[in-house]
Amino acid sequence: MIIRCECGRTMDDIAAPNEVEHQFISNRAQERLQDAVDAECAGTGQVEMWPEHWEAAGGTEVWRCVYCRRLYFDPKGPVDQVTVYVVERTGRDS
Repeated sequence: MIIRCECGRTMDDIAAPNEVEHQFISNRAQERLQDAVDAECAGTGQVEMWPEHWEAAGGTEVWRCVYCRRLYFDPKGPVDQVTVYVVERTGRDS
């Protein structure tokens, strides 16, 4: 898949691994993922359902433009539902 960023550069997921795709997962989702993997390992000794476990746990795919650092949440979803964040500032108040 190829996406043109607001800055004019293109991003794609052709190479794997790459610097564009990131996976976000909450602490609760991480626990659900670990429970699913543990349950499968207990029964078979291996994990065959990795993508299914990830999706069931609630992971979110995010693409990050390596040039302007904009974030695109759920870039493979419906075009009108992709959420785009731009960098507001660098650093934080001390």
